[in-house]
Amino acid sequence: LILIQGKLVFDRVDIQISATYILVQGGTLEIGTELEPYEQNAKITLYGHPKSIDLPTFGTKVIACFECTLDIHGKPQIAWTMLDGTTAPGATEITVQEAVAWPVGSKIVIATTDFES
Repeated sequence: LILIQGKLVFDRVDIQISATYILVQGGTLEIGTELEPYEQNAKITLYGHPKSIDLPTFGTKVIACFECTLDIHGKPQIAWTMLDGTTAPGATEITVQEAVAWPVGSKIVIATTDFES
């Protein structure tokens, strides 16, 4: 259990945290801000097993917030955009309306805009 009742601010370094629960109670968990996004790698692993004890109201393997502030801002990026035209099934290339910088190996989902399809 990581219990935050004050303010926990992630340093600007790559960081990994593992916990069964993270409970922010009346405090603040800050991983970057809107004005200064967190551009490093932060990995939070929540672990447990089927018989883990539930935190009342919140459950298990959870980042729980009770009267708190969660301020989590990562590197700005375009998460979604629209196709710049029709793409045939099986196509190996697409053109999108905005310039993107998705990392190699990223998975994308293309959804239809035709309600009849």
